[in-house]
Amino acid sequence: MRCVMTDTTPVEPDPAVAEPGPIRTSSLGRLWFGFAVAQAMLVCLCPLLARLIWLPFYFGLFFFLVGGLLVGAATFRLARPIRPIGRGPLLGGALVVGVVTFAIATVFECRHFANTVSDPPKFATARNAVVRAGGSLREFEGRAADAFIREITTKYASIGPLAYALWTIKSGKMTLVVDGQSETISTDHAGWAWLVRALAEILLLAGGLWSSIESLRSPTPVSNLIGPGEEYEE
Repeated sequence: MRCVMTDTTPVEPDPAVAEPGPIRTSSLGRLWFGFAVAQAMLVCLCPLLARLIWLPFYFGLFFFLVGGLLVGAATFRLARPIRPIGRGPLLGGALVVGVVTFAIATVFECRHFANTVSDPPKFATARNAVVRAGGSLREFEGRAADAFIREITTKYASIGPLAYALWTIKSGKMTLVVDGQSETISTDHAGWAWLVRALAEILLLAGGLWSSIESLRSPTPVSNLIGPGEEYEE
């Protein structure tokens, strides 16, 4: 009679390949706080993003990606203790931050565009008249900005940024009268170009944020470095 001994010791699953399990709602609060911090940082960057977006060849879109990468570092640091986190909360939070940031950036973009409608060489005659009368060019620029906002809110929507977006999509051009002089005002990002640019802003910002936090799906830190004595695997 022969006895066969078998090892019945349970095999522990490798934590490096374990699937992220469900996270308690209380733990997710730390992740949402991380996204809130990222959003607050992006609000501070929105005035700059609203100006950089006018760089030639839409190069300003690049900075939305960079912004997402930068603020994602803060979210990663705050949410790191509750890893692993499922794909859903991470991806959903990144998209929400992208949409909210786009909306806030549009507010600053609207105001920036309004403040530049009277930039030289536009309204040269009216500007000269203000100087000869000893008036303030800053006040003249303010009147021009107010006239632009008044024009778009009268024709498109009562909310300035929404009216600006609708004007940009539907027309992107108008005749503006300031101090008796009329000028044609137009935007380089009109129609479908603005819509595609808006979608790119959201996706690039969310993509940058996702790239910074996606390793939170792993229960253990992810590293591309090889420690001393470790074998290299193809």
